[in-house]
Amino acid sequence: MEQLNGLDAFFVHGESSRTPMHIGALLVYTEPRKLHPDIRYQQLRERVVQALPSAAVFRRRLLKVPAGLDHPYWIEDADFNLDNHLQRHRLRSKASYYDLEKLVASLHANQLDFSRPLWEAHLIEGLGQLTEYPSNSYGLYLKVHHAALDGVSATQILNSIHDATVGEQATPDTWEGERPPSSSRLLWRAYLNSLRQPLALIGQGQKLLPRWQRSQSEAKASPDNDSHRIDPGWQRSPFNKAVEANRQLTSVHFEMNALQRLRQHQTGATINHVLLAIISGAVRRYLIHLNQLPDTPLGAMVPVNLRSDDSEGGGNMIGAMIAGLRVDIDDPLQRLQAAATSAMTAKKSAERLGRFSMMNVARNLPSLAERSMFWSLAAMCRLPGGLPMPVATVLSNIPGPTSTMHLNGTRLIDIQAIGLLTDGCGLFHVAFSYQGRLSLTALSSSNTLVDPQRYRQCLLQSFDELLEAVEEVEGGA
Repeated sequence: MEQLNGLDAFFVHGESSRTPMHIGALLVYTEPRKLHPDIRYQQLRERVVQALPSAAVFRRRLLKVPAGLDHPYWIEDADFNLDNHLQRHRLRSKASYYDLEKLVASLHANQLDFSRPLWEAHLIEGLGQLTEYPSNSYGLYLKVHHAALDGVSATQILNSIHDATVGEQATPDTWEGERPPSSSRLLWRAYLNSLRQPLALIGQGQKLLPRWQRSQSEAKASPDNDSHRIDPGWQRSPFNKAVEANRQLTSVHFEMNALQRLRQHQTGATINHVLLAIISGAVRRYLIHLNQLPDTPLGAMVPVNLRSDDSEGGGNMIGAMIAGLRVDIDDPLQRLQAAATSAMTAKKSAERLGRFSMMNVARNLPSLAERSMFWSLAAMCRLPGGLPMPVATVLSNIPGPTSTMHLNGTRLIDIQAIGLLTDGCGLFHVAFSYQGRLSLTALSSSNTLVDPQRYRQCLLQSFDELLEAVEEVEGGA
């Protein structure tokens, strides 16, 4: 039995029928020859059975403390049944890519069953009829609760269910189920933690406050401090509302060679900066259509991976920074420069505070404090006009596998990662790179992104105008 820390429990306390706190991925495979769906399903089931020993998330469930007085625990589920986690679907005849997105979005909107381990795998037949994929293609939609892992550790789950590399040894299965402790024992632990957690939180605050004060002083004295630079502030956008229960997916793909070309145009820029510029341009176009374009930047939260190469296990090891979403700039090249400058400034500010500072504070937050925060946020987001927020969207960039992956001999040809929504942030972008392409998937609800197909076009147009601007400059050089 293992208790969740405040950072992992944050995603449990944020769970509701409108805001399920799982992340997901749509994986698309192509077969060398077409298999009967029953055979394909049985092969998938056998492969998952082989993967069970390699990842704890597969067979442990949450055990909640009575009245929510403390963070929940992970416990090995003595009643684990694999068939509760595998489901099958088929696209209708003459379906389109839009129908695939609708199916996956509806699956992503459903909450996981908290009486079981918090993951599901959905086999989707019929992708071979879509013009976007080869014949003999099928899909696998996976979702896992964010309390169990972050985007980087999720790649470990992907590795576990795919075919092993040559020479890789199978993990021996020594798993045993657990029976939950009594409520009185959980409440006694909650009482002890109620004494420990405030002291730990105060200790982290005492460390963080001097760092924050020093960070502010260093930022003002920094030679790269630009008094004319406009940083994102607290303001309303169409995405800062209490989200509805439905979900929408909007996915586009970019060639990595083209993104690298854009990156090289701006000195010191990264792929993340290029994506921020593309999203800035797309949101700008979309807000112009809604006649809601602000004259100052919006904010984009960018999760930061804090894992080292030797980090093990699941859970969350993430920080975050807030970069400018430069919707106030019309010129695409200036937008790229401003996005890179804002992101680099935000990174320096985060480094001044310490890479692990905010994560350590979050790990020590008491359960009742986190729950109260989500209750208050949900209530305030229902105010007329929404709630002013420091961020309008999230951009998570997850590095994909560097080699081609296979599942039971079928080749993985596409991966689209899917984030989550919270009240106050109803637009979440995830970028995932694989085999020379990058998928950018935007998750929203119908009240935060009223026209997802238009937004898809805005993303493509923003990319095109940035690429054309770079080509024009390079052609005239």
